[in-house]
Amino acid sequence: MAEDMIIVVSKAKVYARDKHKMRLSEEYLQALNQEVRNLIDRSVQSVESGRVTVKARDLNRQ
Repeated sequence: MAEDMIIVVSKAKVYARDKHKMRLSEEYLQALNQEVRNLIDRSVQSVESGRVTVKARDLNRQ
């Protein structure tokens, strides 16, 4: 079952095109979307109990 995209596909495509002169395939965009989901999930798991906001420092916790 395909999940909804949480990344802004059009912005990612423009970034890759303008900065690197490259195009992004649908397969790549789906994988990127899953990586973002995984990153959010890992960050949420590292949040201290009682806190309801994920912060930048939660990105670096393993």
